[in-house]
Amino acid sequence: MNGGALTEFSIDATDNAVPRIRTAAMAVVRETAPELTDDAALVLTELVTNALLHGEPPVVLRLLPAPGGVRIEVEDNGGALPQHGGHVPEAATGRGLWLVATLARAWGVEPRVQGRSKVVWADLGAPTADRSIPTVELDTLVAACIDNAAEPTVTIHLGEVPTGLLLQAKAHVDDLVRELTLAAAGTADDLPAHLASAIDGVLRHFAAARIAIKHQALDAAARGQTTTDLTLTLPASTAHAGEEYLAALDRVDDYARTACLLTLATPPAHRAFRRWYVEAIVGQARARAAGQPVPPSARFQDVLDARSGAHRHGAQPRV
Repeated sequence: MNGGALTEFSIDATDNAVPRIRTAAMAVVRETAPELTDDAALVLTELVTNALLHGEPPVVLRLLPAPGGVRIEVEDNGGALPQHGGHVPEAATGRGLWLVATLARAWGVEPRVQGRSKVVWADLGAPTADRSIPTVELDTLVAACIDNAAEPTVTIHLGEVPTGLLLQAKAHVDDLVRELTLAAAGTADDLPAHLASAIDGVLRHFAAARIAIKHQALDAAARGQTTTDLTLTLPASTAHAGEEYLAALDRVDDYARTACLLTLATPPAHRAFRRWYVEAIVGQARARAAGQPVPPSARFQDVLDARSGAHRHGAQPRV
């Protein structure tokens, strides 16, 4: 990494991919900036793992010289954006970017290839005065993903939803997907074959809606708002993707209930919320795409109240 030289590693999702790449990359960092080796190992592990779990292949790691330090870049073709998971103490994921922001003197996200890929980067070295968390880049990437979708978009309004529930539900899905993806990266016997497509369905098919909802929930939480007024601009194909998303998560939940996972099956309140918002998106997206009147959607609070009433009378509500 002398002068303008670039060290680059292509990464696959095979077993032990992250440890193997980390060992090779740290040998390079140790020769160039040995005092940064430990911090670089932590940051690199987080960014590479995030790309393998939530990005699209190919995943490429680059180490570049930076003034007084080292730059770590991880590029992938996915549209899923790196975001802080919010304050969900019981979640198994969502803390990695806080670690990156703490160790790096600066970090950010850059769109590449007209918004169809992204690079997450972190500069390590002497700290600067500003180690703030970037937000503008995330908005830019959201806009780029929508602009390059090559299909019309529709506007969906879901109304007020508890912000805490949004963040908790998203964190639980992230926990499930992370555990299943790590299992899939092991031996072929670790994960039933039918769940491979379920992972893809959860991560890819409904990505635009999941990202938009999480982004709005995080913004509301940062402003101290207890509820989030969800308004989404999504591709017209979201209706079909939403149905696939629900089916995929149902399969994942069935697997979790067999105690084959450390992560528990989706809690009833989260499951009720998931079905409510996905079905509302599907109905509104189909109506708007067809130029028809948008069907009225029940308020989520009304759904919760009805569910609580059913429990009081001994019924088991369908969620």
